[in-house]
Amino acid sequence: GVEPDNLEIHDAESGFPLTYSDQLIYAGWLADEAHNRGLAIGLKNAPDMVNDSVSFFDIALTEDPYYYGWINAMIPFIDAGKPVFAVEYTDMDVDFTAACAWGDSHQVDFVLKDRDLSAFRRTCP
Repeated sequence: GVEPDNLEIHDAESGFPLTYSDQLIYAGWLADEAHNRGLAIGLKNAPDMVNDSVSFFDIALTEDPYYYGWINAMIPFIDAGKPVFAVEYTDMDVDFTAACAWGDSHQVDFVLKDRDLSAFRRTCP
């Protein structure tokens, strides 16, 4: 599968007058190209894009969504029967037990990792 990062291009200072519509067109193109090659593709973070992209992304991958309070934005993926994976990081002092409880009741898989992505990994019970 493919995990395109930094899709939120419309609000980045790129030197180009990119719009949210440009962002969606680009994301849709990436999804089409992945699917044409028999690959799955996931939405990485970008909670503002969920409703407009759930139809062409196969999964959602999120970083610190419980800590920052935007995990609810992923519910359209859950409602569409698409997997949502969430990583929380140890340097954020997240209540991982609470994140796991939320994930358990909403069918979201949470893991806890350190920021340098060493072999350390804690999963929910």
